[in-house]
Amino acid sequence: MDVMENRLMNWLESVRDTINGLAVKHGDFSQVTATLQKSGESVADYILRFNEAWDNSAGVLRTTEAYKVLATQILMNGLLASVAHSCKLRHPDWSAKGYQELCTLLATMERDGIFKVKKDSAKTDKGMMLQQVQQEDEPEGMYYQGAHNRQDEGQGYQRRDMARDQCSVCLRYGHWGRNCKHYRGRRDRNDRNDRYERKDRNNRYDRFDRDKVQPSAPPVPRDIKQTALPEESLSGTTWISIGPRGERDDPNNRKPANTVLYDEGIRYA
Repeated sequence: MDVMENRLMNWLESVRDTINGLAVKHGDFSQVTATLQKSGESVADYILRFNEAWDNSAGVLRTTEAYKVLATQILMNGLLASVAHSCKLRHPDWSAKGYQELCTLLATMERDGIFKVKKDSAKTDKGMMLQQVQQEDEPEGMYYQGAHNRQDEGQGYQRRDMARDQCSVCLRYGHWGRNCKHYRGRRDRNDRNDRYERKDRNNRYDRFDRDKVQPSAPPVPRDIKQTALPEESLSGTTWISIGPRGERDDPNNRKPANTVLYDEGIRYA
């Protein structure tokens, strides 16, 4: 009889432990959503902390369908922005994968060194991944055009991502030469020098205009060389007196009124 009682007690204890293990506790998802990946923390360490927070606070068993959906979404939201962006670019269908499969993908990408990108080349790798995803998603008959062209998609156009373009001034990636801060500084200095040169040149021209002597009018000749006129051509001509004031009354200094005076002589107008 004692043996049967002991067996029954052992069975009841095992049933109690099983029920306690399968029982869903009151969930507190705030502790799970607050578990974020820290800067410099590896993906593997973050997944361990996430699993621990889920087991202690979520109240949802890992064997349920709710766990597969919620854990996948919350885990992706807790990753660093750069890590989550790289994962979404390489695996656009990440939301359709299970939690364990997503953890395996993240571990593989971390082992391949995809998340360990230098600061200067981060934009370049991002641009290469964007180009790869665009080429995979493009339908037939469409292509990705050059650096200064646009891709016509029917509904509009998509500008080229400059993340993979190299600057010709500083040799960095992510911008063009005309937008480079080094080029802008050099251009500003050149503009200032040009303004100074133009101002100095204008000042020199103004000083030259003020200092140069204006040419004076030619002097009026006093002694005009006389030329003989035929007597028949002077008939009926009105005579006037020209010359200095003291010579106006001299009868020998009278000239016809319709004549034009020149240095070399007299001719009719």
